Amino acid sequence: MKELNHVTMANRTIRSVSGESPAAHRQTQTEPDKLQFLQLAEWDEYNSYDEDIPSCLHYSIEWKVTVNSKVVSKDTEQDLVLAPTAYWHIILKPKLEKLLRKKLAQNRHVRCDDTNVIVSVTGRSERDLVKRFDDVDIDWSIIEKQLMQWGELFRSGKKLRVDLSFNYVDAHPSSASTPRRGNKRGSSATQTMLVDRAAQLDAEQETTGNPSVWREVYALMQCPGPPCNLGPHCWRDPFGKKHYKLRSHHLKALINYVEQGHTLKSHGDVPEAIREQLFAEEHQRLERQPKVGRVEGSLVRVGADQVRVEGQQVRVE
Repeated sequence: MKELNHVTMANRTIRSVSGESPAAHRQTQTEPDKLQFLQLAEWDEYNSYDEDIPSCLHYSIEWKVTVNSKVVSKDTEQDLVLAPTAYWHIILKPKLEKLLRKKLAQNRHVRCDDTNVIVSVTGRSERDLVKRFDDVDIDWSIIEKQLMQWGELFRSGKKLRVDLSFNYVDAHPSSASTPRRGNKRGSSATQTMLVDRAAQLDAEQETTGNPSVWREVYALMQCPGPPCNLGPHCWRDPFGKKHYKLRSHHLKALINYVEQGHTLKSHGDVPEAIREQLFAEEHQRLERQPKVGRVEGSLVRVGADQVRVEGQQVRVE
């Protein structure tokens, strides 16, 4: 950033002496009638470049992020003059990475499958340029070339736009998403309820354009499986490392907690009130269980009772 500020100050000095913008100076030396983008060395991040007679190309970028075909976020970069290649590397790519860290749970790992690109200009006379690139490996030279070809259309008042769709998928698809044959009575009904809930969450996310709070909480609290058998959801105590079964009312309380503006990115973020509730319920569950001990003819303490056994099983109700 210090280097960028140094470049900016140098550019201001050049303009104060020459009395013209870098783009206009460059066009005078090369092709005075052809509008181009500003390169990083001549770009002033504090200049709006709002000119009656444009000295360089302007364009916008509308971009969105999808995970498993569901829209996670949308945004627009307006009235850009910096060359698309440079803008991607110093501004847009870091912004994309920051958004993914913010929107996705810490224990969720995704990878970019591909990026869809549409380059367009307002008006029906020109066909859009449609491209697909693996991962986020976009060939920006193709996009820049197409936008520059429409330079005269921009000069006549048309708008240039680049639409980007960064399409992510889960790096390790959850086994919970794969239907499994139930071995208990009523498992098919449970599966149907899960499918219905997933449809509701998808509809909520599609409507708002934001990831569903329900889906994020359920994904974060999903039981990891063996050796834990408390599933489908549990809380892992970050201190004692013990797992506690989460029921519907616990999950709803966590969802309300997030909707009130609190952070829930890991099991350590579970509020103290819910932790105390889980501890109390676990204590009650253990108290209700029959206490059984097996010893070899000695004194043994079982709960609050002390009994003597002679090599046999003793049950204290």
